[in-house]
Amino acid sequence: VSLIDENPYPGCLKNLTKICRDNKDFTIVDGALFNKDLTRLISCHVTKGGTYNIPDTVNEICCDAFRRCSMCAEIKIPDSVTKIGSGAFYECLHLTAITIPASVTSIGPNPFSFCRNLTSIQVVKSNPAYMSDDGVLFDKNKTKIIAYPPGKSGSYTTPKTVTTVCFLAFCGCSTLKSVTINEGAKTIEKYAFYKCMNMKTVKLPKSIQIVDDDAIYKCQSLKFV
Repeated sequence: VSLIDENPYPGCLKNLTKICRDNKDFTIVDGALFNKDLTRLISCHVTKGGTYNIPDTVNEICCDAFRRCSMCAEIKIPDSVTKIGSGAFYECLHLTAITIPASVTSIGPNPFSFCRNLTSIQVVKSNPAYMSDDGVLFDKNKTKIIAYPPGKSGSYTTPKTVTTVCFLAFCGCSTLKSVTINEGAKTIEKYAFYKCMNMKTVKLPKSIQIVDDDAIYKCQSLKFV
């Protein structure tokens, strides 16, 4: 095996401890699977609680890399990382907060889906591509809402600058009760609201022009749009 683009068996590699010694392309360090030069973190399933420090050689956190890594309460991303793949931290149940460094310039569709205890996504202010407001992840111009932390409860109104609610932006937000989309917003992408199990209302403005198929999907408590 010489190529693994992303975590091939999400949640299934927790017992992986070694790789055939003649493999020239991959290595395991502290239970995590990397390419040989430790620039791509492919899969990590931490079996102990506490903090996991991503090595400062890593440039890319691959798609689904920490998927269902249920023990880790904190994951520290170093300044070497430039890319975070989609679903990178999917269903990390004990993750409560995370900070995205200034070096990250590419983030795939919501990497924090179903992280039910995550209440804040922070971004270093000097990041040129992304920003955070009230713990919510946006693009730098705050026109796209990328990820709402699934553990953040109550009601939420999107900022007046938002034009797009991105794919999976509110995925797995099980304690969110209602969302009001700002006047001026134009697009709600597919699965923007996915399995928001206790959300009762989504208020859409007159400015909305595009609502993708299944933009609001499997939100079983929803009574009013």
